[in-house]
Amino acid sequence: DYRWGKCMNKLITEVSERSKSDAVGDEVDYQDTLPVNSKELIDYVSGVPSVEFISEEVNRFLNSNEYKLMKLGERYYRMHPDIEQKRRWVIKDQNSQEENTLLHNSRLKHAFLYKLLRQKKNYLFGRPFTISVTGGKDKVDDDFQTYLENKVFTEGLRAQLADASVDAGKYGKTWIQVYYDDNAQLHLNFVPGITVKAYWKDNAHTQLSAILRVYQVTNVDDKGSFSQTMRVEFYNATGVYYFDKGSKDDGFKLHNFDATNVFDPDRPNYKPYYQYKERQLDEATGQLVDKLQAGNFNDLGGVPFICIKYNPDELPLIAFIKDLVDDYDEVSSTVSDYLHDVSQSTKVVKGFDGGQKEAST
Repeated sequence: DYRWGKCMNKLITEVSERSKSDAVGDEVDYQDTLPVNSKELIDYVSGVPSVEFISEEVNRFLNSNEYKLMKLGERYYRMHPDIEQKRRWVIKDQNSQEENTLLHNSRLKHAFLYKLLRQKKNYLFGRPFTISVTGGKDKVDDDFQTYLENKVFTEGLRAQLADASVDAGKYGKTWIQVYYDDNAQLHLNFVPGITVKAYWKDNAHTQLSAILRVYQVTNVDDKGSFSQTMRVEFYNATGVYYFDKGSKDDGFKLHNFDATNVFDPDRPNYKPYYQYKERQLDEATGQLVDKLQAGNFNDLGGVPFICIKYNPDELPLIAFIKDLVDDYDEVSSTVSDYLHDVSQSTKVVKGFDGGQKEAST
């Protein structure tokens, strides 16, 4: 297992710094890493992503081996393993077979993935973790420690962090998003790994260039009808760009905010990470006025997401145990079928009057 304790120590003692992995595994073919000097990185990580770029990247992500492995982990965690597809066949002739629905067909499912991940969660977070903060010259910073305990790592967030350990096991990794609310309070939001495509600056996967998040939004119109919209959020060093795709195959479009919520008229789908007022000189009037400025997370490397990895290779647990789970399900289901076949079989006895006896089943 990946060293959760070290990751936790990073989160607790350095809330405003990026958590880094100290173990680096071999690169797998579905991981995406953009070289620092690539034109694509310069254009979209530092600038404005186009609709064409978003459409292509979403398709790549949803059809990637990485996403398929995440879906597999989700399916087995929710007790939908391959044994559900089990059928019993009879040979029809030399070249064909057909399903026999009269035979008993057991599909015994075992919640190995669910139990293992819950067990690890209880082992790691069964007892509340403690927080300690040291300031200059190893002096304890009581005020900051009290702030972390009462304002940041509340009981609710501790429970979410425990659940995030399960998500990391299902998907190989999960994410913590750092953000400020309307009252300028720091918060942490947990984002499932299955909704996120990461763009890394380095092969060690310690520095983020950008984050692409994909999820479904349910809309209700005035008539009470429901519709689904695919929402895409692209996070880079400048802020967040929003895109929408309706249920019809009409492609992605810019998400247009209400006119009162548009920060930059030239970028109607853009939102800064946070806003603050700065007093500047108005050249037209010659007076000092307050103007809204876009805030960033340069202390977090520009992209306010922290990756929690299940292991250095970012592989879900199902990648290591799927064959074992499938074999256990298949063997136990086959044995169950044999036992039911014996009790449900019909025996025909011939020659019961004392002649030659022939028995068939």
